[in-house]
Amino acid sequence: MNMLNYIEKADIPFVPTGITKEKYIDIIETCLEAYPKDLILSMNPEEDIQAYSRIVCVYSLLTKEGRSGYNADFAYEIMTRCCKAIDCNKKDMKLDFSVKEIMIAYLLLDSIAPSEIKDNWRSLLSNIVPQKYYVYTTGDKHNINIYNVAGEWLRTQFDITSSTEYIEECLEKQLPKFDEYGMYPDNLAHDPRRNPILYDLTTRVQLQLLSLYNGKLKPELDKALERGGLTTLFMQSAAFELPYGGRSNQYLFNESLIASCCEYEAIRHKNKGNLKVAGAYKRAAHLAILSIERWLKAKKHIKNMFESDLIGTESYGYYSKYMITMASFMAIGYITIDDTITEQPCPAEIGGYVIETTDRFNKIFANCGGYSIEIDTDADLHYDATGLGRIHKRGIPTELFLSVPCPKNPSYTLPEGLSEGSLTAEVGYIDSNGEVKYLSSASNIEHELTVLEETSRKVKFQIEYYGDEIPSITQTYTLTDKGIKICAEIDNADKIFYRVPLLITNGDLPNAFNTEITIGDGFAKCVADKYYAKTETDGYITKGKEKYGNRNGIYTYAQIEKTGNTLTLNISLGD
Repeated sequence: MNMLNYIEKADIPFVPTGITKEKYIDIIETCLEAYPKDLILSMNPEEDIQAYSRIVCVYSLLTKEGRSGYNADFAYEIMTRCCKAIDCNKKDMKLDFSVKEIMIAYLLLDSIAPSEIKDNWRSLLSNIVPQKYYVYTTGDKHNINIYNVAGEWLRTQFDITSSTEYIEECLEKQLPKFDEYGMYPDNLAHDPRRNPILYDLTTRVQLQLLSLYNGKLKPELDKALERGGLTTLFMQSAAFELPYGGRSNQYLFNESLIASCCEYEAIRHKNKGNLKVAGAYKRAAHLAILSIERWLKAKKHIKNMFESDLIGTESYGYYSKYMITMASFMAIGYITIDDTITEQPCPAEIGGYVIETTDRFNKIFANCGGYSIEIDTDADLHYDATGLGRIHKRGIPTELFLSVPCPKNPSYTLPEGLSEGSLTAEVGYIDSNGEVKYLSSASNIEHELTVLEETSRKVKFQIEYYGDEIPSITQTYTLTDKGIKICAEIDNADKIFYRVPLLITNGDLPNAFNTEITIGDGFAKCVADKYYAKTETDGYITKGKEKYGNRNGIYTYAQIEKTGNTLTLNISLGD
């Protein structure tokens, strides 16, 4: 598919969001409300300069914008404290992340801070020598190096140092890692087949800060960012969220990164004269930030309604770090926003396509009729599960069917008392020991994708899975505005099984969903408030006994079985 041509030719009716830069500032301010002045003053930047520097960055932005209650003298005070903590954090990984944040604060305060205060900041910032202060000083490993490269570029841009040679040495090793879709594989060194989706996008957004870099690697850098930006547009779900896949997923900052990426790329395409493409990026950015409003209003930093902020998070994903991270990542987009760009329809709402990533990410995306699905063909079982792990529909709560799989060996916190094992929308088979096994727990398998139809009204494709540990399994997916039809077939099987997730609850807060589940003759229905997810099938259907968990909630399942080797089901979401 020629992605640019697809966007240029698309013509569907839409209602403009009406969003401007002010919406970004409002969200950023909401995030900072979690950090009142007395809390900020009690924090020690020597202990966690990463979180503290993000607070400084965000407070500086709101001060620059003249928001009520944000005092310039306080901004200068915390900026100075942060700069003084740099030496204490030498060779601490947190500093690799933090200099970029400090320099964005410097950029924002540059025009308003007194010269004597800025001179002190410059003096403290000039002490940094990359090889002596940072942990990741080459591009050999993962994306943490990119964060300090962004900080070094900003220091260079403000004539605090000259790190061009260091920056180019790192980029020479980092840029060749980007795949043909412009995606950055952060796990490349130790697991090249399973790379996290989030760490692709966050890497590209940090590199946007090198927009004024004009060295020898500029063409290669621009090529990776432009190609990756297009991929982000087409991976965005019909509910306008970031794809799942790997660590750090389902945090609210995921969508702030979509917004920052798309605002940057909107300007690129405006400058090229591609106003329709620029408008598609602009609209994708706006729809992404609208998609997280219900969790933001609930003062959550991750997409569930559990009172405990630990549920769904990795050990490093605590509230005080990642609520402010959402705002600081949004600040990267804020400094590039051009509100003169007019919204145009974006791929996530247009639909009519199937795309597959490279084998660095193992994802298949399809979008049509207001629905989108995401399939992981060889999952990292610590975070996800193999098979159909997401069905989204615009206007429907994303966790109602499934937004991310329930992993077999979760590397994040879940409520107590849940069953062990994975769960997704998945086909099951009888193994050589006579036991029923499901595709979700399979790994190191192969697949073949065949696209059968790709129009604005209907998308149809087929995936065949095969490997030493599984029989040959073929699943055919058809997407229309009526829902998703799935036809499953297992070679030489006498019986076929399928499991369909059923949400029980998305948390324990007063505004959480607690669903009603109905199992009848050939159907299963899950209802939350006015919303429903319904599965209809030609097999025999019963309700499962186990409970599984993911980042969004607690699920059970409908189990379908049928004599023979084929089975059909139809899944629809609505209100």
